[in-house]
Amino acid sequence: MVSSPIREVTILPGRSRSGEPERFEAIPILSGDTISIVGPTGSGKSALINDIEVFARGDTATGRTVLVNGEYPPEEFVRDPAHKPVALITQNTRCLADLAVAEFLAMHVRSRKMEDESIVGRTIALANEFTGEAILPGARMTALSGGQTRSLLVADAS
Repeated sequence: MVSSPIREVTILPGRSRSGEPERFEAIPILSGDTISIVGPTGSGKSALINDIEVFARGDTATGRTVLVNGEYPPEEFVRDPAHKPVALITQNTRCLADLAVAEFLAMHVRSRKMEDESIVGRTIALANEFTGEAILPGARMTALSGGQTRSLLVADAS
């Protein structure tokens, strides 16, 4: 069990999607701070929150590291849910199933008894007009950002 309270969580930079180093030295979050994470669809907000939740050690897609009180967090923070001081409730729900986008849309087409085979592609194209980051037919539904998911569901309802 950890004996000292958490005074600070520090996020150290990793790399962008293109592999470029992130342009900050460190982001310190002090106990009691209230922060907002904002940005356009696909900008990495969910990835940042996930890195904090899993106490990244350069082992996530971003390559970031998260320190607690200036050090790697105790192993029980990382491995034992009963001792995790950070919880993540995402905007993505797992009820969407871990289907590929095209499979998810095809399921909707079948349930609506539609026979237009081009509708899946048209729906993805319409969703991509709403979102800043392209939605690919083979992407997993559970891997989409919140903005991508909303864009896809709006397009699917149209």
